[in-house]
Amino acid sequence: MVDRLYQYFKSLLKKVLQLLIYFAYIVSDAAIKTTANVNSTMLPRCDKKAVHVTKTTGTIRSPNYPQGYEINSQCTWHIQVPRGFRIKVRFRRQFDLEDSPGCTKDYVMLSTSKQFRNPLIYCGGARPHGIITPQNVVWIRFRSDNGTTGKGFYISYMSVGKILYSL
Repeated sequence: MVDRLYQYFKSLLKKVLQLLIYFAYIVSDAAIKTTANVNSTMLPRCDKKAVHVTKTTGTIRSPNYPQGYEINSQCTWHIQVPRGFRIKVRFRRQFDLEDSPGCTKDYVMLSTSKQFRNPLIYCGGARPHGIITPQNVVWIRFRSDNGTTGKGFYISYMSVGKILYSL
């Protein structure tokens, strides 16, 4: 009898946690859609100095998105959310950067280190998949060379907590 009750409550708890995770996903997705314009982090022009961002949700766009970015640009953003959280980064809308082998010309690069060790580098026209950082920090760098340009990119980000329980 005790074993059956244990199994029942374990199954019930698992279903409740699945519903809570699903609900949190729906709420977080709605939060991205409703706060994108309010928490926008845009730069009219790129600067060599990194922009430090501490908002827990927001957007980052290449300069002049979607009208097109300028040649010889470099922008760097440092997003930091409270400890114990990670950052969910999603590429939204159209993604259009000059394509090149190894993304050596125009690119957007994400890393958890200021030195951009082991970065994720994206270019071309295929919108990248979203990521969740392993830490509470992400560095984003956009760079364009002196050749062809594109429309740019639009990123939304939000802090997400750690899952405390797994069944």
